[in-house]
Amino acid sequence: MTQVEKRREILFESGELLTLDEILEKTKFSKTYIYASMKNGRFPRSIKFSTKTVRWPSDDVNKWFEAFINGCAPAE
Repeated sequence: MTQVEKRREILFESGELLTLDEILEKTKFSKTYIYASMKNGRFPRSIKFSTKTVRWPSDDVNKWFEAFINGCAPAE
């Protein structure tokens, strides 16, 4: 695949609010990696609904994943 050819990968349906478990299951990254990447601005921020409930917009996670597999997002 050349730089011009970019892959389009969709993990989740548009408009969903995702739990951490859903993200971990699909991406196979660790909880530590996700939170460290959020802290460093390399993974989308979560939305806090209560003291124990956070969700990620699926559109943000899909955009991040597409950039990641196409070499646009830094990896640890």
